[in-house]
Amino acid sequence: MGKEKIKMLAQNLADQIHVRALEVSKQYRHAEAQLIEVLIQVESHRVFVQRGHSSLFCYVVKDLGLNKH
Repeated sequence: MGKEKIKMLAQNLADQIHVRALEVSKQYRHAEAQLIEVLIQVESHRVFVQRGHSSLFCYVVKDLGLNKH
């Protein structure tokens, strides 16, 4: 296999990886928006208190397992 063919294959793979990264980042942004919407509901209905937490933050970290950062 020639150097040009290898270079084309590598570029094609890089393009495929980039397209996948774009798709996943779009899904991530959508999921993040959904999470914000449901956290607004959790807060307005004080679900975190019903679950034994003093704050929404504690609920998010302890019950949902999300990172503090």
